[in-house]
Amino acid sequence: MKRCDRIVLFINMDALSTLSDYGEDRSTELSSLMSEMLEDERYALILISGSALNQMKRALPVPHAIYASKHGMEINIGMIKLMNPLYMEYQRAIEGICGDMSGFKGATLSMDGGGGVTVDYSDVESDNVIEVKKAFIKAVKDCEGLEFELLQGPRSISAVIARRTHSSMVEIIMAEIGAQNPFVIFLGSLKTDRSAISAVSRTGPNLCAVTDAQSSDKAVPYVTLRSIEELTMFIHMLMEEHSHHGDRYGGD
Repeated sequence: MKRCDRIVLFINMDALSTLSDYGEDRSTELSSLMSEMLEDERYALILISGSALNQMKRALPVPHAIYASKHGMEINIGMIKLMNPLYMEYQRAIEGICGDMSGFKGATLSMDGGGGVTVDYSDVESDNVIEVKKAFIKAVKDCEGLEFELLQGPRSISAVIARRTHSSMVEIIMAEIGAQNPFVIFLGSLKTDRSAISAVSRTGPNLCAVTDAQSSDKAVPYVTLRSIEELTMFIHMLMEEHSHHGDRYGGD
């Protein structure tokens, strides 16, 4: 590891939960270890999840960590909540979808706080159901530059913000942290974090580890994270590296 002024560690909690040795005991162990690490202000820890903030803090409570909930659409730094500008673009798109669907008799539209919209066609005449479904899908696909996932219910369709950690989250957090010479580490999943990993690669010296490595994928360099035990060993290694080098991280 090259010399740097600060180590910035991003961890996707959802990726960790897919590892076979993840459980309540491991979560408690991680919380304790991460809290100890953050006693040194030259570390920054960002925890990411598709879940809401309160769920994240229950699953992995770490004082002084930055929580990026809803896949980085909401960023919580202490008592400060930052809204990713991309989230506002999604909200405007959802309002547009509702407007496009307002003329369909019997169709009920509802927005949820997580950044999604649902059309319920339970009260739509059977001859018009297909038309309602097609119109909703078209309205969603017309949202240029935004990724939604379509979820089919028994008598409804929902469009939710795609489960992706966007590069803008990394850019916002790095600007807030203000580290001049950071070493950035990202632990996550290729399935959801490609954009964020690409952003990390542009910050300077970095390391990316993923839980779902694919040998055929050479888009970004990464190592494979196979277990929570490996993660705890890695964090211990970081802390030991710091203690050996005093005021600076790493070696030549």
